[in-house]
Amino acid sequence: MSLPDYLRDIGIAGPLIAKMGNLKRVADSICPETIEDFFVSEYKQSDGQRIYESLFFFSPKYVMESKKIMSSNPNIDIACLYRNIDRYEMMYNNYNPAEPRETTDNSILQISGIMGDVLFFLQASGENCARLWAIFEKYVKPNIIEIIEVERDQQ
Repeated sequence: MSLPDYLRDIGIAGPLIAKMGNLKRVADSICPETIEDFFVSEYKQSDGQRIYESLFFFSPKYVMESKKIMSSNPNIDIACLYRNIDRYEMMYNNYNPAEPRETTDNSILQISGIMGDVLFFLQASGENCARLWAIFEKYVKPNIIEIIEVERDQQ
């Protein structure tokens, strides 16, 4: 799925699509690898309105985040993801991670974690939970560091 198609699917329209397309071009230029995936961290307010927080880009070994995507001052940072996650935590409601294909308008999935001294927080509502689950499976889960590896590498 293309970035514009994904953005439209989660309710983003107009100039924000162009802005996020430009952020993708910047991410492409600073990432040492090809970007394979993207994700918008968002949540729904009690009135049902979605609040879009951050745009993430993923390559096999790196993650990039553009925070405060609704502001007029764009930013982007990059961190090594490969075998660098110390811990992650998952919170979910009206969504079953054991059967992640089913979502409702009330589904919530949040994944937070630690990569060295970097904290990360990804959240999704509704159908975007399925995309966050796919990101978790492909980039978060396989990159949790094993203590045995650290001890062996230090010898």
